[in-house]
Amino acid sequence: MSSLVWFCYGEGIVGTRVRLLGSPRLERGETVVELPRERPLWLLSYLGAQEDWVSREELLELFWPEVEPASARNNLRQLLHRVRQMEGIEGLEASAGGVRWLAELDVRLFRQALARGQWARAVELYGGPFLEGVKVYGLPGLEDWLEAERADLETAWGNVLLSWAAESQPSQELLGRLERLLERDPFNERALQAFLQHAAALGESGRAREIYTAFVRRLAGEMGLEPDPSTRRLLEELDRSALPPQTPAHPVLHNLPTRLTTFIGREEELGLVNRRLEAGERLITLAGPGGMGKTRLALSVAESQLGAFADGVWFVALAPLARSALIIPAIAEALGLNLTRAADPKARLLEHLRGREMLLVLDNFEHLVDGAALVVELLNEAPQLRMLVTSRERLRLQAEWVLALQGLGYPPGYGLEAVQRSSAVRLFVERANRVWPQFALTPQVAPAVLRICQLVQGMPLGLELAAAWVSAFTPQDIADELERSLGFLESPGLDLPERHHSLRAVFEHSWQRLTPEQQQALVRLTVFRGGFDRQAALKVAGVGPAALLALADKSLLRRTPSGRFELHEVIRQQAQERAEAGGVLAAIRQAHAEHYLALAEEAGNYLRGPEEARWLERLALEHDNLRTALEWALSRRDTPLALRLATAIHHFWYVRGHHREGRVWLERALGLPLEGIPPRLHAKALNALAERAKDQGDYAQALRVQQEALDLWQRLEDSGEVAGALHSLGTIVREQGNFDQALAYFEESLHLRREIGDRNGIATTLNDIGVVYGYRGQLEASRPYFEESLARKREIGDRRGIAYALGNLGQVLSELGESARARALTEESLAIKRELGDQQGIAVSLVNLALLTLQQADLDATWNHLEEALRIFYTLERRWSIGVVLGSFVELALRLEQFERAVRLVGAVYGLTQTMGLAEPPVSAGNLERYLATGRQHLEPQAFERALAQGREMSLEQAVNYALQQPPVGARAAPGVAD
Repeated sequence: MSSLVWFCYGEGIVGTRVRLLGSPRLERGETVVELPRERPLWLLSYLGAQEDWVSREELLELFWPEVEPASARNNLRQLLHRVRQMEGIEGLEASAGGVRWLAELDVRLFRQALARGQWARAVELYGGPFLEGVKVYGLPGLEDWLEAERADLETAWGNVLLSWAAESQPSQELLGRLERLLERDPFNERALQAFLQHAAALGESGRAREIYTAFVRRLAGEMGLEPDPSTRRLLEELDRSALPPQTPAHPVLHNLPTRLTTFIGREEELGLVNRRLEAGERLITLAGPGGMGKTRLALSVAESQLGAFADGVWFVALAPLARSALIIPAIAEALGLNLTRAADPKARLLEHLRGREMLLVLDNFEHLVDGAALVVELLNEAPQLRMLVTSRERLRLQAEWVLALQGLGYPPGYGLEAVQRSSAVRLFVERANRVWPQFALTPQVAPAVLRICQLVQGMPLGLELAAAWVSAFTPQDIADELERSLGFLESPGLDLPERHHSLRAVFEHSWQRLTPEQQQALVRLTVFRGGFDRQAALKVAGVGPAALLALADKSLLRRTPSGRFELHEVIRQQAQERAEAGGVLAAIRQAHAEHYLALAEEAGNYLRGPEEARWLERLALEHDNLRTALEWALSRRDTPLALRLATAIHHFWYVRGHHREGRVWLERALGLPLEGIPPRLHAKALNALAERAKDQGDYAQALRVQQEALDLWQRLEDSGEVAGALHSLGTIVREQGNFDQALAYFEESLHLRREIGDRNGIATTLNDIGVVYGYRGQLEASRPYFEESLARKREIGDRRGIAYALGNLGQVLSELGESARARALTEESLAIKRELGDQQGIAVSLVNLALLTLQQADLDATWNHLEEALRIFYTLERRWSIGVVLGSFVELALRLEQFERAVRLVGAVYGLTQTMGLAEPPVSAGNLERYLATGRQHLEPQAFERALAQGREMSLEQAVNYALQQPPVGARAAPGVAD
């Protein structure tokens, strides 16, 4: 009998599809209903563009800004009634606090595809501009929102199309889409470059030259500019040959963010850095003041290196980190490497990087320079690793090659041709044209534009902020305003740090252009980390959609394609200094913590049902804000707030593999004064800590803490929570191999849960009782428990529970000879786990699927499944599960007739059992004896004993590395021996 891995676990209304991208309409099967272009559609569109509830206050501000509140609320009720009468409208929900629309909307699906990097899917969903042909009148705030939403979605579509083009083979369909993008965005030079490359591959040189000529004519006639030199070089190459774009040397692996605006200038720097990388430079630092464009240049370098590194190009954002100790987790998160259970996270990261060929981009290092020694260690331990760092300060390392960035180039004196070729001028004109499409670089305005470039010394952020004003001021007015502030730029105060000289001047001027209300709004928004949505801005900071859009228009906020808002880190720091000076943030930070506590506690209502995946994604999106809220609660020694936050988030930490982080937060929260804390809250926190300790293999702490929680629940006489604590104790002792004790805990828990009618608890405990029987080899006894658990989980809609019961039932059916059904159930289980991002569950499914493919003699698939599973478990530090996977590798080795390898791996399982202090090994004793018996039949006694002893002496890392040593191709193709 094969080793089994058992599953243990502690989306909207579909029918009518709504099309808002393009002409607004409803689609139900073959029926298409055009939506009337009036106020009900405006409301539906605003609701549809959001992911969740929209407060009634927000709707009143947008739709009836000048109406007395009572009348406005009545108007909203009447409008909601009108909307409900519209043909085909489903899923409109209203509560006392807000309104939401649960429907299948293309705009939501588009944003989901965008967030997941599904470029082809996003391109397919984009049917045209948002609410094409619809005009809002009489509502300035809503008009501004629609214009911004339409522009953001169109920008996102353009960038998605370019990302898809970069990864796709040339085709006429793709060429047509690129041509359409140029029609919609006639000055998009990236689109032109992509068109030229793909046209060359398709032999469309005539068509390419026609498009290029039209672009040049537009650029010169409407903006007074010339194409970028790199674009001209593409045309020259097209004239020489029509060869397709070079195929990357390696698969394109990366996590680079999508560019939302064109990268202009820096051709010399871009070429220089790329040549340095190609020459073997290990560490390159792009240094310069804030706002100098270091990040944009680094991303452009990274994009040009895609496919050049076998293990990819990875971007690590360091700006949100408060201390250098967080660099290692940040790198790991960017790489998809989970360190939460690693005893030594740095050692685990070094082990992961060792032997890998990749480029790491570390962005915004300046506030973490005390962690520069880590950079040296990474380079020493990973000889094929290259690093590109952006920082306001040099790292002062011997291995460092520094490129000090200055402002973009501009001519020292006026000359129209020189001005038109200037990178600084090109950037200003391009950004100004986005704000005011009629703007052009005419001979009349060119001198003032050049003066602006000179005044901000070519600083990209300064140019962008200046360009944001062209809709209200002429370039000469902008230059005059900057002239009046230049004393600070030219003669910086001696008490100011050098890195703030230029940026302070730019920011100060932008600050002075804000109204007092906008200044206050910007200050209040600095409490957020990692971005925020409209609801949070309104509830936490009291900043409504009109103020958000005004700040975004002035380039002080950035709207992401998903509709969230982000503060540039430099701007956030500058604005926060004004907040600290005014002492206004304490109350807002408290409101921030309470808002994210409410979000986390609301999420808890959905994490055991059909909406789990959506809420897990939402918590992941807000993880930085949740961390900030926890840190605030701890700094204030606010024990109730800290405990409530940590217990509300702990299920998210479990699913997404943040076990170590969650344990640390819980221990810190429980370390605060507990006098006067409600016993129920105390017990919940102990439950959560016990779970996290168990997941890290610290069974002693897990048992002690869970028993303490059980005592509290018993004193409170809460049968439901007592049942939950008993269940948790059962999972702990089961992992220790104490199956009789585990069964006793589970049966007592099940009895209580049946008494109180706890549907989810009953289904969960049934599953875990089945697991115990499975470990005992009593498969027929386990089967009805899994079947009943699965039926109950389907009835409840618990996706995770369904996945676990499916997997467990699949393994029973596999052992009972029903292989086809077993594989179908296991693959369904794996798909759900991948959807939820449940790393541990994914690994369990992979092991079970490997055993099924092994039965079918698909040895390549078996190897691939086991390799991925072992890497996940090792990352999660799940030592017990690692032992199970090692047993599965033994099965594969025997099938390949690699008997010495099999015996050595059995020895490693015994060694791991001993070091963990387990009563029983993770692999059944019967299987281990069968493996050894087969080894004795095929090996000389001396070779057998030597292999077994060598395996026993292996450390965990040695055992994992040995298991992952891929057998030779010939050996993997050899006929296997029967079980």
